[in-house]
Amino acid sequence: FFGWDWAPPVFPFGMRNQPDLHPSRGSMIRGAYIAETDGRMVVRVFVESDSDTTLDLHVTFGDARTVSQSCLARRGLNILTCEIPDSPVPAWIAGAQNTLAPLDAALYRDGIELDTRGFRTSFRKVSLSSHGRFLLSSNGVVLRWGANYVEPFFTEAETSVSRRDMLEALSLAGGNLVRVWGGGRYADEEFLSYCDELGIAVWQDMPFACGCCPV
Repeated sequence: FFGWDWAPPVFPFGMRNQPDLHPSRGSMIRGAYIAETDGRMVVRVFVESDSDTTLDLHVTFGDARTVSQSCLARRGLNILTCEIPDSPVPAWIAGAQNTLAPLDAALYRDGIELDTRGFRTSFRKVSLSSHGRFLLSSNGVVLRWGANYVEPFFTEAETSVSRRDMLEALSLAGGNLVRVWGGGRYADEEFLSYCDELGIAVWQDMPFACGCCPV
């Protein structure tokens, strides 16, 4: 941590939390997202494989039927693409409670399940005003104001107020944007999921934007 008027200058090293061991069967799902491309609903799944292999990708989005597709994966990180039938996609609304659609992906090889992951998502379009003012909007709602967020420096027990409580308070006060300070720890998936649910856009500082870079 770079230190500031609210933080001590601390230079952490090593592992932050207790490490977890996840058994692998050769290929693992690292992430996924859905996008509209030329009027088609396309899911892109990030898959890491330890060898060149042929995988069966099964994708289910919302209430749509499961789509299966055979894909060739190379050793390393791959982006496997699967087109799904038209399905209602909830629009993400800034400053409001949001319903996120489930997106489930599974990998098979020779009929054996290798990995499965579940995500929740919604559609949003972010635009920048060009009328002499710096205004960001998402799905037509202007991201007017918000707050800075700094991850706790040592443990979550530093504060009796949970991150969700703080984000809910921000939402109730009319905020729809949170800036994650670049001199501290990165916001994790749980934090980002809370923001998705509460309609809070995240302004993530670049890594080490406000901190000392490792050499």
